[in-house]
Amino acid sequence: MTDKTIQFSIKEDHEKEMKSILKAVYNALSEKGYNPTDFALVDFGGAGPLHAAELIEELNMSTAIIPKTPGLLAAYGLLTEDMRRDFVQTNVLDLNHIEFSVITDMYDRLKRDAAVWFDKEQILPENRQLEYYLDMRYKGQNYEIAVSFDVGGKEVKLGASYHVCVGSER
Repeated sequence: MTDKTIQFSIKEDHEKEMKSILKAVYNALSEKGYNPTDFALVDFGGAGPLHAAELIEELNMSTAIIPKTPGLLAAYGLLTEDMRRDFVQTNVLDLNHIEFSVITDMYDRLKRDAAVWFDKEQILPENRQLEYYLDMRYKGQNYEIAVSFDVGGKEVKLGASYHVCVGSER
């Protein structure tokens, strides 16, 4: 392998990586109807700041924020954040054709899984917290919106709850 081959390979890898990053940023923002020029870029991670100047130029952004120790940001978050575990079950349902008990039965199974995890991690009952959400969307919608769900409560109008959440997203 010659120096020229190595140099070309590195440049090619960099271009692929930049395209991937740009695509991810565009997709994340445009999905919600946001314009990148309305934001500052926060670049972190081991190699993140190396891309900052090129990214803000490509995205027509005016500001990049680079933390003092960008490579340590994720580790710091891991060490300072409360312990958390998500228990998820995918089940595509039509609200017009299901019984409320189908949803509560799914949550009961997830709650049992969570109890096993809490015990394994030796988390005291008074320090345990459960939150329940349904990821909902209209037929044909491209993304879900998390709707808070009271498992212990009475049957609720989930469609009405979802409409309220959709309004708050805009």
